[in-house]
Amino acid sequence: MPITTKLSAGDDGNSKEINEVLARYKEFIDINPGDLANIIRDVEFHAYQRKLRSILCSTIMSSPATYVELATPLEEAWIKLRKNHIKSLPVVDKNHQVVGIVTLEDFLKYAAVNFDKTFGQRLIGLMRHSFSRASVKPSDTHPNAVQQIMQKNIQVISANCNALDLVAIFEGAGHHHLPVTNKHHELVGVITQADFVRAIHGSIK
Repeated sequence: MPITTKLSAGDDGNSKEINEVLARYKEFIDINPGDLANIIRDVEFHAYQRKLRSILCSTIMSSPATYVELATPLEEAWIKLRKNHIKSLPVVDKNHQVVGIVTLEDFLKYAAVNFDKTFGQRLIGLMRHSFSRASVKPSDTHPNAVQQIMQKNIQVISANCNALDLVAIFEGAGHHHLPVTNKHHELVGVITQADFVRAIHGSIK
């Protein structure tokens, strides 16, 4: 049975959030258990969003970022990936601005071109062809530098953005690692899904 009541914000920690939610409702409402549950969920969600907005990307990113340059040989990039136990490397230009990203998947894709050899032989062959920096031509049969296998259309995020901005990126676009840039569009860090999850976990403690 609906109960006519007046809802007001108390002195608890959610008072601000409750006031903001109640502003979207009439002060006097006929409320049943279902409506009350919806209001409580609305308050909790609003409070959760406020927490995420207070967490800047600059505070949860890994910095300094491990990166490579356009002309970095593939062998050197591969060693960096394996040595640092990471799955991707931002690629920067001479101004230290992000122009791409190279991942383990990129190496696997290009190593699989020659099916007459085992995967190990193909990967070793790919590394050997990358030894020389002398000629970097996109038309080469065997790529020898990062710029030839990197992904160019990538998502980056500003260090001043907040964790709420990351939700749609990690949830909808399938990203696992996100380069972070400063106001000059220079690389300053990387945020992974693991960094994001840790931030969320810390915000609800």
